[in-house]
Amino acid sequence: YDMASKDDFDWLFGDTYVGSHPTPERNSYQVLRLDFSKPGGSVDNLETNVNGYLDVMYGNFVTKYAKYYPEEYLTNYKALKTTSDRVNYVHQMFYTYRVKSYLIVDEYDNFTNNVLNQHGEAVYHAMTHAEEFYRDLFKKFKGSFDRILMMGVSPVTMDDVTSGYNIATALTLRKN
Repeated sequence: YDMASKDDFDWLFGDTYVGSHPTPERNSYQVLRLDFSKPGGSVDNLETNVNGYLDVMYGNFVTKYAKYYPEEYLTNYKALKTTSDRVNYVHQMFYTYRVKSYLIVDEYDNFTNNVLNQHGEAVYHAMTHAEEFYRDLFKKFKGSFDRILMMGVSPVTMDDVTSGYNIATALTLRKN
């Protein structure tokens, strides 16, 4: 349903149910894909690695969709100094230009599972509660994206992360 993949819709979905029953939202979203198994490292440099990963992924996203925004969009994005500012800028552009946006997060629980296994609950709790970076990141997603699909396996992480925006539905609990 990515607007940048409009010409590939039939190829992507073919004879699937989605291909033969597209909704009016077909090719109407700007889609950002994040895979949190990519940024790794020790607990001490995890936030730096996550921010570096977000800089790359959001930078790719901005470049991919620049043609849908004013000419200065890409230049303004590149001039920002922090990851937080860049993420907030992209989210503000969604709002300003009424862009439908879709976030797909794979392995949302990857590094929290690693932290729990290697460093225990105290370090994990520090990362995912109050205003720590990981929870704060997911709070930034709230209200910024029209749709969010998060994939992972840890209900503990899901509970801790989504309580930051309390609008999630866990589909894994549904039989169908």
